[in-house]
Amino acid sequence: MKQKVKFIIPFVLLCLLMLPLNSFSMPDSDIRLEVHSPVNSLNSENGVVAVEHFPAEITISATAGAGNITEVELSSNGQTHEIPSDYILTIPDKKACGVYTLTAKTDGGAVLSISMNVVFQVKATYNIRYRTVGMNLKEVYDGDIKVKTFSSPQLIDLVEANTIAEYEQKRIVKMIGRNDGRTYTLKGCLVVEVYNYTTGQVINSYDTNENFKSLTTRFGWTPKSITAFETMRKAAITVVAEYSDDPTDPDDPNAPDPTDPDDSDDPTDPDDSSDDPTDTPKNPDDPENPDNPDSNNPVVPMDNLCDVGVTLSCPQKIYAQEDYSFIINATNNTDIKLSGVNLIAFINGKTVSIPSKVDIEANETKAFHVKGRAGEKDTIIQLSAKVSPPVQYKDTNTGNNRAEAKIGVAERPYDLDIQRITPDTYKENQTVISTVKVSNKGSLDFTPGQKVAVLFEIPELSVKKNINTVVMERDTYNIVSIKWDTPNVTANKNITLIAVINPDHVLDNEDSIANNTYTQGAVIKNVTYDDPEQNKTIPVPPERSGQTRVTWREQRFENDQFVWRKFYAELKVNATLDYDTKKKGHIKSGYGFTINVSTTVNTNYDKPELITVPQTAEVYLPEHIYETAIPLERDGNRFVFKENTSSPFEYRKHYVPIWFPDNRDYIIQLLVTDAHTPGGILSRWITGGDLLIKVNDSMYSDDVTTGTGNP
Repeated sequence: MKQKVKFIIPFVLLCLLMLPLNSFSMPDSDIRLEVHSPVNSLNSENGVVAVEHFPAEITISATAGAGNITEVELSSNGQTHEIPSDYILTIPDKKACGVYTLTAKTDGGAVLSISMNVVFQVKATYNIRYRTVGMNLKEVYDGDIKVKTFSSPQLIDLVEANTIAEYEQKRIVKMIGRNDGRTYTLKGCLVVEVYNYTTGQVINSYDTNENFKSLTTRFGWTPKSITAFETMRKAAITVVAEYSDDPTDPDDPNAPDPTDPDDSDDPTDPDDSSDDPTDTPKNPDDPENPDNPDSNNPVVPMDNLCDVGVTLSCPQKIYAQEDYSFIINATNNTDIKLSGVNLIAFINGKTVSIPSKVDIEANETKAFHVKGRAGEKDTIIQLSAKVSPPVQYKDTNTGNNRAEAKIGVAERPYDLDIQRITPDTYKENQTVISTVKVSNKGSLDFTPGQKVAVLFEIPELSVKKNINTVVMERDTYNIVSIKWDTPNVTANKNITLIAVINPDHVLDNEDSIANNTYTQGAVIKNVTYDDPEQNKTIPVPPERSGQTRVTWREQRFENDQFVWRKFYAELKVNATLDYDTKKKGHIKSGYGFTINVSTTVNTNYDKPELITVPQTAEVYLPEHIYETAIPLERDGNRFVFKENTSSPFEYRKHYVPIWFPDNRDYIIQLLVTDAHTPGGILSRWITGGDLLIKVNDSMYSDDVTTGTGNP
């Protein structure tokens, strides 16, 4: 019995468009229509053509197996125009996506028309991807009228994500159960297969409706992918069925083969001895004789023949210590309902908890979802299932009564990488902290026992440091900090910072090691101070602010669990001035003052050795219009002026210019910086306050020759 099936699948990407019901293809036509996009192709069939960028080019080719192509037409949005048999269709933007109908004709009268749905999809950028492999059928509609509902979803295989598998077409038409040439809509949800694009390994298959939560929460999909999965929960296939009762139809799998002399019902065939009266009659007492009432094999009437089968749908590989699932499909390939079909399944020889007796409608497949948990890596999970007909039935095809499968258990792949190294600028003669951000993009946790290591190098300085036992929970990051000393340089020196995670390849199951090494160019600044020039225009001190507090987060593994801890570091500065007339509340111009700067860094960091003290302090003065820095010198745990070579006794003082105006505030700006932490460099500016002196009078008013001066 021959069937002709016409179908349209709504393919779910960014655009979701149904092909028109009046589109048709003629698979037996002498015409061949080929459509190729940068993503996929159609070959004389309705379907989806995807593009990933604009403008996109789709090539169209029409050829004739017999005769010549006389006309090719392309229709879209109600407009039709003639195109050559070899044509390039340009899709300039998303607005041009939609349904296009191609019609080709030959001089022999052959006609072929197909519809292609041009859609835009987001190009995958990650190793974990998905593809549409099937549809779980739930309901059948004749127009708006529901004509059939399945007690359990019926899986229909799709190929190339947009076409019903050829071997499925007969079963689909049988499930409709009507020979009227009408159009029926099969409704259900799509089934996707998640796989690793790089390795080709299948991770698992998911019913986008039944397994929506587990599908959308495990793999870090983009929001657009989640939207696509949401839409896939409702899909439809349109089928037009025609039946032919021609027994000579070569496409009918039940038709006899005229070339096979044994496949015949010819009563005159001497080799056909099914009704040969000379056959030796069976002994009624023979226990192998089905007519023997004592036989253990009861007589099975010809009307009680059936064909039941079982298949297993499972991933090829799962990951150690993780949950997995597989599907047992029990199928009734008979045109009548079967009650009490026997079903049993095993995981590694242990019986699976599923119904032992099932009722299956005619030409129906019932799916049973089974869950398990994987053990150690490098082991094999043995699956098996067996089905047998009800006791009063005989199976005509026992070859499909048993199914077996194996699932490999592996360590989940992961991808360690270096994301950045900061900062990229340092000063000479300092103790500094470089921070390396590392990440674990896979789904495997790394505890201290797994010895994730980072190697930090500066080839130009022969610096090499190893940081061991880096911990990271799956799909997270962590911070690794390295302390090192910058050398003295006579000019700015370019250096190369290199960080390598898993440098010795102790961990050997990474998806890729190409991103294990990160290289960052950096510079060590030569620090010089210009001789300041005085300017008698006294400006208002500029507003300046520093980074007085930083916070950052790092992972720790405590009490057998991963925790995020938030750390801070804060710079505190206390600065005072001292001069001889401080108790009088002013200073005369020409006299000097000292400065005393003390600092502390407060922190809750559990690795305080990776936080440095401030290493630079500078003052900016009004006579230099606050532009030229005067460096202070560290004296124990404080900063003070350097010895002043202009002073007769090289006091650690700075002198107010003799010309500085009377009754003006002499305001000092102070910068304290270069306290390195994993969260950044701390700095603090102080303007005025305790760093302000009132200037009144000048040193010339003091008569030092007579000793009667009044400072």
